[in-house]
Amino acid sequence: MGEMIAETHCRLKGKETYAVIICGGEVLDYKSASGKVTPGAFVICADSGYRHCKGLGLSPSLLVGDFDSIISLPDGVPTVRLPADKDYTDTAFAATEAVDMGFTDILFIGIGGGRPDHTVANLQTMAGLSRRGIRTSATDGVSDMLMFTTPIQGAILKIPRRESCYFSVLAFGGTCMGVTITGAKYPLDHYNLSDGDPRAVSNEFVGGDALVTLDEGTVLIIITRE
Repeated sequence: MGEMIAETHCRLKGKETYAVIICGGEVLDYKSASGKVTPGAFVICADSGYRHCKGLGLSPSLLVGDFDSIISLPDGVPTVRLPADKDYTDTAFAATEAVDMGFTDILFIGIGGGRPDHTVANLQTMAGLSRRGIRTSATDGVSDMLMFTTPIQGAILKIPRRESCYFSVLAFGGTCMGVTITGAKYPLDHYNLSDGDPRAVSNEFVGGDALVTLDEGTVLIIITRE
C-alpha cells in the first residue's frame, strides 16, 4: 500500500496540499513508515507523537497538544498548546489545524497501539475527514490504511499489488452499498457490506492490482504484511 498512499499525494496549482500528522501510537517500522513520507512534507506532531520524529528522521513543522507527557519541546517550532481537559483528542485537533491550513491530503503515522479507545477515535477522525473530501491514509510501517468515501472521492479505488501482503475492505460507519472487488482471490459483486459484516478481511492479490468500487459509503482499506 506504500504505492497507494503515494498515489494520493498531490499538488494543486503549485501549492503543497499534503501534510503528515505523527500521532502518539505505535510505529512498528520507522524505516518503512518514513519511506511513505513525501520529501519536504509539512509535519504536524500531535502531542507525544513528537517522540517518533527522531526514529522517522523528520523535523516537526508544528506541534499540537497539551504536552503533559513531554519533558521538553524543541525551540523555534510553532506550537498550539491545548488544555488538558478537552472534548477531542490531540490527533483530532491536529487534523483540524491541517484542514484549516488548506491541506487536503493527510498521512497519519502511529494511530494505533496500546490505547484501543484512541485507535478507534483516530479512525473516526480519518473517516470524518474522508467524508469531507480529504484524502486520508495511515501507517505504522507494517500495516497501511486508507479511508475512502463514495461518491465524494469517486467510485473506483485501485490497490496496487504488493507481494506477501493481505488486504481487507471494511465498511466504516454504516453500510457500504454495491461493493465490488476484482483482481482478488475472494471477489465481491455489488455486495452491500455493513460495518457488522467482516466479509472482506484478509483478501489476496491475484495477478495484478486489485480494484474496489462501491456505490455509496465509507470503506477502510487495510494492507498488511503476511
